[in-house]
Amino acid sequence: MSKQNGRGIFKNAINNRTDALGGVRKEIGALKTHRAELVHVANRMFDILGDNQYNLDQPRVDMHMNVSWDGKPQLYVSYRGATGFKDDGLMVAMAYLMGIGFDDKGKGYEYAEALNREYEFAREDIVVKFDVYVRSDSPTCRKVVVGEETKTYKTYKIECD
Repeated sequence: MSKQNGRGIFKNAINNRTDALGGVRKEIGALKTHRAELVHVANRMFDILGDNQYNLDQPRVDMHMNVSWDGKPQLYVSYRGATGFKDDGLMVAMAYLMGIGFDDKGKGYEYAEALNREYEFAREDIVVKFDVYVRSDSPTCRKVVVGEETKTYKTYKIECD
């Protein structure tokens, strides 16, 4: 059995960072490979949804690109202040994606407390995710209390002799 030492720990740290760098290079490569299409889809989403970031009277649109856990380039669309989950702009954007070959993977998580749902559209090579937040004064959506939950958690403290 070998004894641990500073040099070995340092070597492990370098190897770990080198492995991580290799993963980042793959992710950058995936983004660059699909650059034209990602940019095109993002621009179409801005055309359809608008590029509002400051006017609180209209839905706010923010986007970023990343690489998903499985190595696919991903366009993430945050759409806040929608009139509902069938908001006109949202429906047009989703129809556009399906029209260019994206499969509707349906709703992801739903966070009722925030009137929030996630939708995912995917092709073999690219993923588009919508994170949609509905206005609290939406004419079509509202939070409805369906129950109450009480949880009990153990608390601890340390005692030493």
